[in-house]
Amino acid sequence: MYNIGLNETAKHHFALEESLKEDDVKKMLQKIYEHEFTEPQLKEEDKDLLGKGNVVSVDDRKFLKLMKENTTMIQGHYQVPLPLKDENVKLPNNRKQALWRLQSLQKRFVRDQNFFQDYSQFIEDMIKNEYAEPSSGEVKEGQTWYLPHHGVYHPQKPEKIRVVFDCSATCNNRSIN
Repeated sequence: MYNIGLNETAKHHFALEESLKEDDVKKMLQKIYEHEFTEPQLKEEDKDLLGKGNVVSVDDRKFLKLMKENTTMIQGHYQVPLPLKDENVKLPNNRKQALWRLQSLQKRFVRDQNFFQDYSQFIEDMIKNEYAEPSSGEVKEGQTWYLPHHGVYHPQKPEKIRVVFDCSATCNNRSIN
């Protein structure tokens, strides 16, 4: 064994063996990797949510806790909170960008009456089924985000529209993603 110190007064020394075996090195590296780069195992009370043996990050735990504590059943539908990383987030006012996207959508409605009918029916169904509700119009500075959306048709299902809500739309380099 050799003792290696930084200088004569070093308080910490490292011991090295002359003949480390390859298997020993592999075991040490595996132990370091498991300690530094793996997430903690799922807690017992959360296993029913994700299944046995799953690994969960700190953000996953925070999300699971938020959902567990704040998910409610309202008229047969689950209502869940937005999983924001920061509860005190201040959102920029993206109304201008959202209106610009809406104007583009309106132009397409004028050009394609079938698209307009399908899109309108989709939105009506969302409201009727209480998946969405009309806005109260109340705007809270820093807490209001206008969610742009657009419609697409799948090539193999041209009669069925899918409305895409664009959570990655940005304003001042921010999005709700």
